[in-house]
Amino acid sequence: MDLKQTIADFVAETLKDPQYYVVAVNIRGNAQGAQKITVLLDGDKGLGIDTCADVSRALGQFLDEKDLIPTAYLLEVSSPGIDYPLSGVRQYIKNIGRELKVQFKDGKDVTGLLKAVVGENIALDVTIKEKGKKARIETQAISLDNVAKAVVQISFK
Repeated sequence: MDLKQTIADFVAETLKDPQYYVVAVNIRGNAQGAQKITVLLDGDKGLGIDTCADVSRALGQFLDEKDLIPTAYLLEVSSPGIDYPLSGVRQYIKNIGRELKVQFKDGKDVTGLLKAVVGENIALDVTIKEKGKKARIETQAISLDNVAKAVVQISFK
């Protein structure tokens, strides 16, 4: 098992409330120098700083006790920022009602209001504007298998 998976498994076991989950584990640097380990967590109803702090302490102790990283390292445990792409069905569900920009694997993209998540598919209400006609809303069913990246759009309206 690789280090990323070991960390993800440990953090998943450490999270006491099932509403919290691991979004990503990133390791930068190399084994000979200082490494930066970033663990991104999320929750179905948000994530508090206390949860991040508890996980950080437990993970730091685990890494030191098991001597999994023999060199100096920097550990960061946080929630993904609003600009971080959505990476799992639970994150899509959490963001129902928000505007998403979805980039497809073929390079095309679409922006619309996330209306629903059903299995591995999302429903996105997209505004269609045609010259000389009134804009209309079209619901598009999108398979998550076809999504390269989806990011919540920030609105200041």
